[in-house]
Amino acid sequence: MIWLALVACTPPAGAPCAPGFTRDEAGHCALDSTSNDTGSGTDTSADADPWLALPAECIAPGELATDPITQTDEVLPGEDGGLYEFVDIELADGVAYAVGQGGLVVLEPAPGAARVLGLGGGPRFHRVEPLGNGLVAVSHRDEGLVLFDASNPAAPTPLGSLPAEGMEGLATVDGLLYASVRELGVVVLDVSDPARPVQVGEGLGLVAPWELSKARDGYIYAADNTLGVVPIDISDPLAPVVGTAVDLGAAVLHVSVDGDHLYASVGGGGVVVMSLADPTRPTPVATLSTGGSVVMADATDGLLVAADHDGIALWDVADPTSPLPLGRQATPQFALGVSLGDDAAWVADWTAIEGWAIDRDAVAPEMSLSSRELLFASEGDEVEIDVTNHGATTLSLLGATTSDARLSVRASVVELAPGEQGALRLSFVGDGQPLDATVCLASDDPDDPVQEIRVGTGSGDPYIGLAAPDFELPGIDGVTYRLSDQLGHPVMLAYFATW
Repeated sequence: MIWLALVACTPPAGAPCAPGFTRDEAGHCALDSTSNDTGSGTDTSADADPWLALPAECIAPGELATDPITQTDEVLPGEDGGLYEFVDIELADGVAYAVGQGGLVVLEPAPGAARVLGLGGGPRFHRVEPLGNGLVAVSHRDEGLVLFDASNPAAPTPLGSLPAEGMEGLATVDGLLYASVRELGVVVLDVSDPARPVQVGEGLGLVAPWELSKARDGYIYAADNTLGVVPIDISDPLAPVVGTAVDLGAAVLHVSVDGDHLYASVGGGGVVVMSLADPTRPTPVATLSTGGSVVMADATDGLLVAADHDGIALWDVADPTSPLPLGRQATPQFALGVSLGDDAAWVADWTAIEGWAIDRDAVAPEMSLSSRELLFASEGDEVEIDVTNHGATTLSLLGATTSDARLSVRASVVELAPGEQGALRLSFVGDGQPLDATVCLASDDPDDPVQEIRVGTGSGDPYIGLAAPDFELPGIDGVTYRLSDQLGHPVMLAYFATW
């Protein structure tokens, strides 16, 4: 997957520059040559600079809290050959099943000793659903359904299949298998003879259903990328009734049900917690942000973990209406799937399956930065980045240093409560010379107390800083968009695989 961002805009005219800077004709914040004030002094007037200077040191504290999330395992099924890229993972009966490019992989999820048990055929699947007694269902939207016998995990064997276009989400209820189908709805499959799965019912009314939840009180729920969260009444198992969708204002990618609540993954919107007090109408009660794009979340036994490409985030949801952030960890690759079991999160991290131990008794701060690489205009510039506390206790920013005297760092706050977001303002007094430096930031984050931000100017790349050439492209809504019409707004072009 490749993401390319092109920014063809100037900052809004009303956006303020830092003290000592003024906005030039191109709209950049540049050093004000008429002023000797670089913002480093103390102003006691009513217009005093609200940004706070941090101590000029970058040293980890001598004592740190215990981190509630620690990595225990990394398994690379492709290290002995073959291409594996995982997008889904499920736990059942002490075994983990992961799918993606390369087919089905069966693992032993033993913290500190995880290992591959067996490999199933592919070439690729999107969803996996353990059915019990060693039977596993997998789906692919272009191929349909395949059932595997994994009772001998060392040699998972395909038993039967059902070709179908658009099949994706899977849920098993009382011996029946429910599968969502694009531009249709949900179909009911009899898999009592796994060599010959047979469709025995259907319910119409879905558009782009990516996943189905576990059953609760006669309902399953669809994560419909177009419609939202959709309740499906399965009180008559062979005649499911697709109910009224709840539009969350964002694409719903995944749904997980635990107890009386549903957890909807909505990309950049985070995780929406929904009450199922009325099973026909899930009601949002909380929204949780990770700072990334959440593609999958799993909740069980008072814990919620979300995978958002960049890593995983963890909450205590003993009270789902008031989730408590516990921590966040970056993963080495692209965290696309996650499953919880026995105080451990098992993550489908692209080519790896990782185990992360969860210590419920540990409470600590967790610092997350919105960016670790920044570019400045060579004539002088300033940039702000977000700093968020994804931990359960107050985060303290302890100091900052720069490797170049032309850089300075200030913060909007020096302490952040759990879940609170602040900002760092980095100012560069440009002199036309290139910048290649680091900013070091110290905090009391136990697993990463000293973090670095790479900063530079775009002078080494002839394209950085230039206006993008104008072009137009049709949108999925049928409207043709021209880049020049988006002046004043960031524009991101996404190039990605469709499988």
